[in-house]
Amino acid sequence: MPLNRSSLFLEVIEGLSKNPHIGDGNIHKMAREILHKSSHFLKLERVNIWLTNENDQFMNCLLAYQRNADKYYQEPPLEKTSCPKYFAHISKNEFIISNNSQKEHCMEELLHNYLIPNDICAMIEVPIIMGGKLRGIICFENTSETRNWTNDEQHFGIALAHLITLTLENEEKNKYREELEKVVKEKSLLLNEMNHRLKNNLTIINALIKSELNKAKDAYHKALFMNLTNKTFTLSSLLDFTIESNGDNTVDLKLFTTKLFKNINETYGFELNVKSILNLSEVQIKEAKAMPCALILNEILVNCYKHAFKKNRENLIEISLNQNKDGVIKISFKDNGSGIPKILKNRGMGIDSIEGLSDQIDAILGIESSSNGTKITLEIA
Repeated sequence: MPLNRSSLFLEVIEGLSKNPHIGDGNIHKMAREILHKSSHFLKLERVNIWLTNENDQFMNCLLAYQRNADKYYQEPPLEKTSCPKYFAHISKNEFIISNNSQKEHCMEELLHNYLIPNDICAMIEVPIIMGGKLRGIICFENTSETRNWTNDEQHFGIALAHLITLTLENEEKNKYREELEKVVKEKSLLLNEMNHRLKNNLTIINALIKSELNKAKDAYHKALFMNLTNKTFTLSSLLDFTIESNGDNTVDLKLFTTKLFKNINETYGFELNVKSILNLSEVQIKEAKAMPCALILNEILVNCYKHAFKKNRENLIEISLNQNKDGVIKISFKDNGSGIPKILKNRGMGIDSIEGLSDQIDAILGIESSSNGTKITLEIA
């Protein structure tokens, strides 16, 4: 059973609506598809699409098509001030249905410069509206004779105008997305450059501290300089992980903890028998919380080696890292030392620093200490 005219219109519209050029925002390729399809389907000699320029003073021809010549081309720009009545009418978001265009009052300004030279006798002109404003027009032009446009043909023109609007909106969205991606990339490059420079500065500072460490004549000052060296190393290592994060604003806490433990073990554990048990899950921590967290880990590990571990015995440290389904990160440290002396449970041994840094990132700090060892837990939401 042959399809009726309305069904054919719907079939054409459905086919065009599935065109990938719409989603890509490729208005030029979509315009070619629409002009060619509508010209042949409606048996029109001329179909064209016009868009306003940036300052809204001109209507530029995006693309025009002649069916008999099978030719795409562009008409000269149309200045709005030369046709005030016409643009006032179309700007009211009203499409123009003209069965005899050369007799229409609203089109008399186009008569001698456009209609008669191109032998246009009947037109459908549908405004292309974006953001409530006139963005352009799609024109269906019948030449040589007048024409009574059917309701299906009018609705067909309106549907095509909607497809053009959708393509233009996607074109703008794609441009905004590309600009945003460019800005993000530029900021990422700038941030990486700043991180590299900061890392270089930390390296210089670390070298200066080591120079003073070698000059220190007593154990107290040597310990101070060694502690500073470890902290600058911790910050420098954290910057390495930040630079390697490719702009996703997170740090691999498992790899960082492993690297930090290795460095502190090499620095403080050369005369100690230390057995380590590391149960570390894959966890990413946000950069905003990474630095305080790194300094906390450094302080806890240094305290283990300086105060909990002893020579001529087996020293044990267990470190665990995991993240629950609610996103809470839990880190725990357990040693087999003699515990924190009562006089130092509230102050000293870096506990005040650990508490202060924990407050910065709203972490829950837990400390359990006895003669059998100390367990410190940190929960970061």
